[in-house]
Amino acid sequence: MRVLIVGAGINGTLVGGALVEAGADVSFVVRPSRQRQLISTGLHITSPLGRFRKPVHAIVPPKRLGDALDVKGSVDVLILATRANVYQPGLFVTRDVISPATLIVPLFDGVHHLDHWRECYPNNPVALARFDARATMDVDGIVRQSEPAGDLMLGLQSASSAELLEELRRALDGRRLRTHQHGAPVLSEVWARAIFRAAAAGASQLTSMPLRDTLRFVSRKPFLDMMEEGVCIGEARRIPGVRDAAARYKTAFMREGEPVIAPAPIGAGGRAGSEALFLLGSMLRQAQGLGWPAPSLRNAWAAAAKIETPSYAASTHRDRQASTGR
Repeated sequence: MRVLIVGAGINGTLVGGALVEAGADVSFVVRPSRQRQLISTGLHITSPLGRFRKPVHAIVPPKRLGDALDVKGSVDVLILATRANVYQPGLFVTRDVISPATLIVPLFDGVHHLDHWRECYPNNPVALARFDARATMDVDGIVRQSEPAGDLMLGLQSASSAELLEELRRALDGRRLRTHQHGAPVLSEVWARAIFRAAAAGASQLTSMPLRDTLRFVSRKPFLDMMEEGVCIGEARRIPGVRDAAARYKTAFMREGEPVIAPAPIGAGGRAGSEALFLLGSMLRQAQGLGWPAPSLRNAWAAAAKIETPSYAASTHRDRQASTGR
């Protein structure tokens, strides 16, 4: 099985490491700084199950659109493991390696990408994924997994190419990952998570405060309003269980005495601010397409759109300084 993974952060490293262990032919498309790490130290994972460290084929995207990647021929599986707000440039440089039989697996949260696959790759099987892994990545590119195994749920929107998805699931299962294959429940979980994250981002931006402080000291109303709007828009209305899944997140925030755990470091700028804007814009676009007013989403997007978003490198440097106290 030939696999191309766009991105080698936490998710890309864990999934790629499992596939390398399974004997798959794996290549990574990464930024130049990450390529240098992978060339010098290899793909490096530590977990309660032991240490994994192996050299891998890492390439950088071409400087000009249309130039070919350093990958010979098409691949069986394309895995997109970038952040949701930067995935589209990866698609431009992977067209030359996608055949009609290539299985496409986006690992990022959100629903904004579904229309893209239907338009550009109508015949390709697309696997939706819900991935939960307790892990961190340090400045040297080492992924440190704190639990023995992460949880990965995969499911196709149609019955086509189920055999290839099952082959991928078997290759991943048991190698620091627990994998499950489902259908509609995956779409339900993906929608619920997108709704939750968009609402969390919106509540944070409307109040100009971290989500934790917004819910603790100000009001839960903006968050709950956006949750309700999100559940009512798009395909979520037609998916069994999506209301229940979103309600589980909402209930967790209404319990008194329990810590509020934000889904991401949503702040007022930088990389997190860019992701907040991207998620809110995605959900708002779905709402507008169906004629849904969604005033809370619209107001939150307007607030987020005013955020200045520095370069990725600058925001990453600031994040490291904050985490180390220097």
